[in-house]
Amino acid sequence: LDEDPLPQRLPAVLDGQVVVALPDPALAERFTTSSEGSLSSEQLETLKSLGYSYNSTDESQIEQAYEKLRELKPHIAAFDTDAWGNQILAGDLLLSMCYSSDSIRIIKENPSLSLKYAIPRSGSSLWTDTMAIPKTAPNLNAAYAWLNFNLQPALSAQISQRLSVATPNRVAFAQLPPDIRQNSNLFPPQSVLEKCDRIAPLEKFEPVYERYWTQLTSG
Repeated sequence: LDEDPLPQRLPAVLDGQVVVALPDPALAERFTTSSEGSLSSEQLETLKSLGYSYNSTDESQIEQAYEKLRELKPHIAAFDTDAWGNQILAGDLLLSMCYSSDSIRIIKENPSLSLKYAIPRSGSSLWTDTMAIPKTAPNLNAAYAWLNFNLQPALSAQISQRLSVATPNRVAFAQLPPDIRQNSNLFPPQSVLEKCDRIAPLEKFEPVYERYWTQLTSG
């Protein structure tokens, strides 16, 4: 890919959600949290909690999300994508916003801890990992062969089990063991997914989000 517009469809490899990891549900009221470190993840999730769209282009709504985050900021340990795992295992955090795949993996690796995984009642953002071939790729045949290899149902099912991620491949899903297919953390029910949404490119409105994000993180 270069600066040309993205194609309408890319092969989907992995699926998931942005979720909350809790050491103990009773501790959630203390609301110490480590959040995702991207430009506007916190802003978008706060918009959702206020009943607005992730893809809002209404500055008054974005300002409301900023004010809510400013109110919560004293209780936020860090705006960080990766450090939350070690911190929550050490007991330094009581709540963390994270990717579903990371949360499921850490819970699986630490069964003795009372870690819980939760999708907010208001819903969450959905993500999908895709594959693309650079326009300047020197070996297109090899690139397409690699894409086709990864999209094989049997391999997609193995990837889902090994990485603790959902597969968007329906044939691969059918090949998963029943306990994984029925894992609502990996594959949330339709009633939950209906409250979730995907994040669209902010395009020309991105500077508005950036301005409020800068005010939040530098103040």
